[in-house]
Amino acid sequence: MLCRVRAACVLAIAAGIVMASLGTAHADSDIRALSVSVGYAGFDAAGGAAHGGVIGLSHDRRLSDKVPLAWRVAITGGVHSADELMFTGTAVVGFSWLLSDTLKYVPYVLLDAGATVVAGKNIDTDVVPRVEFGLGMDLLKSRTFSYGIQVRAELESPFAVSQTGMLIFSGRATWRWGFF
Repeated sequence: MLCRVRAACVLAIAAGIVMASLGTAHADSDIRALSVSVGYAGFDAAGGAAHGGVIGLSHDRRLSDKVPLAWRVAITGGVHSADELMFTGTAVVGFSWLLSDTLKYVPYVLLDAGATVVAGKNIDTDVVPRVEFGLGMDLLKSRTFSYGIQVRAELESPFAVSQTGMLIFSGRATWRWGFF
């Protein structure tokens, strides 16, 4: 009984957050953003864990001035090391949901799908389907520039044969245009 009550409370809170974000004032539509990110990635594969650095580039475009949702395209490249050097390249397409875009601090959620290429000297090159989930927080410095942090988890899709994952912690800088 207690589990049902907790589940109902969590669902009610989540529904309230979604409804509140739909009812707030939002910025203009057709806003576009270009972001550059640099960070750390932990890569977990069947052969063990690897650690390294990543750099990424993403482009976001608002779908509407009524809903704080944007479609996005992102690419990320990484160099990881365990016993040997390993290289990854990821390309994803998806959505970013701005939880609030009228305040100085802008929290957001990412949901993407794509693929990762994994290669190395003694590693067979492999293309792996991916699903990516992310959370971030940007600090607006002006109408055209912000910076912040994000955490992304890249997981293999349920259709993949072997299971690998990547956890990425990064800082990002974003430039925006298209307000009028």
